[in-house]
Amino acid sequence: MLHRLRRAMVRPGRDLLTGRVEVDECYIGGVEEGLLGRLNLKKALVVVASQEDGPGIGRIRMRQIADASAESLIPFVQNSVAPGSVIHTDGW
Repeated sequence: MLHRLRRAMVRPGRDLLTGRVEVDECYIGGVEEGLLGRLNLKKALVVVASQEDGPGIGRIRMRQIADASAESLIPFVQNSVAPGSVIHTDGW
């Protein structure tokens, strides 16, 4: 059953996000005591691209990345967002 769900959620050859797209990264995991800011030991760094769809959120793409460097973020954006789209970020 899990394999069927995964196939339904991730369609090979899916269309790229278009139009206005917001891209941001976040850490997934619980609170880590004693660590400040972006420091973490156990959390997973995930980047998300969401296509604006009127007042709500349209299609999304997500991927776990090693770090928040340009070397990790740019390939994700190139593989997820169509050329000519307007990308909004927090500037990080």
